[in-house]
Amino acid sequence: MDADFHNHTSSIGPILQILPAEPGWEAVYAVYDVDQKQMVTMRLPLACWAVIEGKVVNKPSFLFIGMVRDGSKLISLTDEFDTGETPVGELLPTFLGYSYPNCETYWDELAEETYRERKQEHQEKQESSE
Repeated sequence: MDADFHNHTSSIGPILQILPAEPGWEAVYAVYDVDQKQMVTMRLPLACWAVIEGKVVNKPSFLFIGMVRDGSKLISLTDEFDTGETPVGELLPTFLGYSYPNCETYWDELAEETYRERKQEHQEKQESSE
């Protein structure tokens, strides 16, 4: 891998070390499918794992997160991100977790559940601000 991680800072903190990801590991996201008009899962293969330096209540901490490739860049997508294909009024893609070969997690069900919960929170937030 020829990516330079020294200049990358995740939304959590600076990357301290890059470690290889075993084949078959994926980052799983809930995304709105315009054609199906429902939430589905999107899986992106992990390029590597990163040790990230963070701070919890002014104490140093270290996190281990998956990184995916976006062209020649390594990016961590543990939060919402905009693919540019999300319809107005729908929720942005949301990170659900990491999958591995023979993983028994029901990602499609988790995506639907996450969508319902987040949609309800979003509606409640809009109602309370009115």
